[in-house]
Amino acid sequence: MKKIILASLLIIAYNTVSANFAYTGGWRWRNDDGSETAATWIAGQNTAPVINSTSKIYRLRIEMYNGSTTETVDLTSTEILDSTDGVPGWHHISASVMDDNPFTLTSASTFVHDGNATTKQLLEKGYTFQAGKIVAFSDYLESDEIAIGNETEYEYCLKPTSFILPNTTYFFKLDAQSDLAPGYTHPSVTTSADILPVNLSNFTAQSLGQSVKLQWTTATEQNNDRFDILRSADGKTNWQIINSVKGKGTSNQPTAYAFTDNNPLNGSNFYRLKQYDLDGKFTESDIRSLAMQISKALLNVFPNPSKGSVINFTLNNFKGGDITAILSDMNGKVVHREIIAGTAYNSYSLHLKNAPAPGMYMLQVKAENFEKTVQVVVQ
Repeated sequence: MKKIILASLLIIAYNTVSANFAYTGGWRWRNDDGSETAATWIAGQNTAPVINSTSKIYRLRIEMYNGSTTETVDLTSTEILDSTDGVPGWHHISASVMDDNPFTLTSASTFVHDGNATTKQLLEKGYTFQAGKIVAFSDYLESDEIAIGNETEYEYCLKPTSFILPNTTYFFKLDAQSDLAPGYTHPSVTTSADILPVNLSNFTAQSLGQSVKLQWTTATEQNNDRFDILRSADGKTNWQIINSVKGKGTSNQPTAYAFTDNNPLNGSNFYRLKQYDLDGKFTESDIRSLAMQISKALLNVFPNPSKGSVINFTLNNFKGGDITAILSDMNGKVVHREIIAGTAYNSYSLHLKNAPAPGMYMLQVKAENFEKTVQVVVQ
């Protein structure tokens, strides 16, 4: 998997004629893997980090301060923008993809949320700190102010999009207007993106009666081995592979893919793609979800036919408790037996040590007041 190189460049401080006022500040990039105080840093302050996925959320921390000794700074409009050359032609970064913008704000973080207060994290001027904000959705910040001799920090939740270009430098800046310094610009960041192995341009999930149709398109591919299709009942845990789709390998042309889940869960269904390169490295897509109200058998196996040792099953109208799963061949010989603890999601996987030989099998699932058997085909 080739990598996106993310480097940071600091713009100099600006001073007004009428007062000793300046925006300046350190910056630092971090992972989206913890709270506003606990998330890990990708690299040191004002140091170029490396990122390797367009499916992850990255958080950019920026410090501003009021160097005036007489006046509070009213921020009448503050927005974050990006550019490929750092000159006029900046893109406003919003919470949606606009004009093929390579970055978006994203509220998909499970750790921080739009408008959350910030604490001091950067090492800068030593001014009195006042809380800033997490920016995950708001296109513009309005009616904020920085008190005399105070500094603040804003943290932006950013996500690369499928429009990020290879071998391109991206600059970021804060464009803030105030009573003292209208129109002044502030810190910027440069990025250089190598060619991505797979450029995923869309991924959708659509209900088709009792089934769910998944569709996705790649703009380009490089050494793409396959896509594993994963499903979960809550979008956080118990992700299970329900099928795999072979990739194109290397292609400079758009390629459309589709898969139909004929055995969706009754209720919430969350889907994601896990794309593997030929060298085994992988990236994961965004999550798509939809709710299904369906009438199904008490026991469902997926995928069926099954490939190799992957055999999953779901239970409907099951009240809980330990489950005994028995896989037998057509002569009644037990191939696999295990006891599984019941879960609230009623979605399970057999922990097979070896893949059964291709053929037809019977899966029997037993629990208190529950017993069902279904035929399984192994390819």
